[in-house]
Amino acid sequence: YLYDDSNNDILMQIRLASVSPSQPSISAVVNAASYQAGMSPGMLATLFGTNLSPVVGVESAGGATSYKGVSISVDNLLVPLFTVANVNGAEQINFQVSAELTAPGTMQVQINNNGSIGTVNVPITAVQPGIFEYVPAGTALSYAAIMKPDGSVVGPSNPATRGSTVVMFLTGLGPTSPFLATGQPGPVPPATTIYQPVVVGLNSGAVPAVFSGAAPYFIGLDQVNFQIPANASVGSNITDRKSTRLNSSHLGI
Repeated sequence: YLYDDSNNDILMQIRLASVSPSQPSISAVVNAASYQAGMSPGMLATLFGTNLSPVVGVESAGGATSYKGVSISVDNLLVPLFTVANVNGAEQINFQVSAELTAPGTMQVQINNNGSIGTVNVPITAVQPGIFEYVPAGTALSYAAIMKPDGSVVGPSNPATRGSTVVMFLTGLGPTSPFLATGQPGPVPPATTIYQPVVVGLNSGAVPAVFSGAAPYFIGLDQVNFQIPANASVGSNITDRKSTRLNSSHLGI
């Protein structure tokens, strides 16, 4: 404190110091659809941990590489961020893995929360298919995100029909032709995966894909179009899976 005799004023000096958030801790980096640990180039991934961001609730970063002072880099490359969430202490960030990475190998994933850094090494493979799922109202079973020709979503009350061609949404199919850079949405006409052929398993049967590649207009989202065989089993819990056996889900026929 300083006393000024001329004006009978007390002058106060205050020293301000910035306080950095607690150091982020990364517990897992997984496929955003299947929650399988690991990454593949260009896929959508989810980072779990603590002290990841200042966000409370669920917010969209809209594909920005920095959001409220938070960024993620993979092998020193900043990546697009999508959902940033902290719900009752459960924290996660959804992002796109850099498409330019070379696989297989191990890459360092780093999160920067307003100057506080957390890192983890994560294995990366060329492909890591993961099927997106949803839980229809009235059931506890997860169903594959599959769309019928009329644009409606396949589910127990809206089954797919034999002979129809449906679209399944997933991530982790790997590079496409033409190549799509990090943050580049799927083009129209769509880019196709270079890992051919892609086969969808329906229970014990194998169905070749009519198309596999980037979903138009979306970043990191893949789609596989396939035809339901005329002799396919019927029921509400048909298992469908990628030929890699890395991920499976259910559909209704």
